[in-house]
Amino acid sequence: MRDVKKSAVVTLIFTLLALTAARAEIEYAGFLQGPDGVRVTLTDGSGGAASGWLKLGQVFAGHTVVASDARRVVLEKDGHRIERPLREAKIKDGRMIVRGSVTAGPLGTLPNVAVSLFAGEEAVFPLHETLTLHLRVEQQSDGTLLYRAKFIERRDSGEDTLAAPSIISLPGQPFALQVGEYGFRFSPER
Repeated sequence: MRDVKKSAVVTLIFTLLALTAARAEIEYAGFLQGPDGVRVTLTDGSGGAASGWLKLGQVFAGHTVVASDARRVVLEKDGHRIERPLREAKIKDGRMIVRGSVTAGPLGTLPNVAVSLFAGEEAVFPLHETLTLHLRVEQQSDGTLLYRAKFIERRDSGEDTLAAPSIISLPGQPFALQVGEYGFRFSPER
């Protein structure tokens, strides 16, 4: 009798683990629209792997990106279409979303890209194969918005921060910031 109970418990645990793994959903984590088309970032629902920036038609965890905009993504897996909304911010107090467009990089390498920025979370924009713009927005106690940017270059020996400008802006106001050849312009949606 004891072996039967033990076997039943083990079977139940494995069944629950299998169901949990099967229910892990793909989350729509980021949207980028630039001159070379739409790119999206997906993550698996268990908080594990992230896709990086995918173009339409590319695959992550068996899901093909079919269509997307700043609010939803359409995926296809095993002949079935799945629609996912852009996920909510991970940070409880960071429910604020700032939408707009960004132009960034040396010599305008990221021309006018539509973005959704979650307060308190860093968004990463590819500017070149080895250069990325990291942008984070935080709401200040006086209602202004603090934008922190980092231009990071990936090298064989690691990463180097080339410039790290910050600016405080009123909500809804466009601004531009330049440090040497690196800078960005942000135009919020109204």
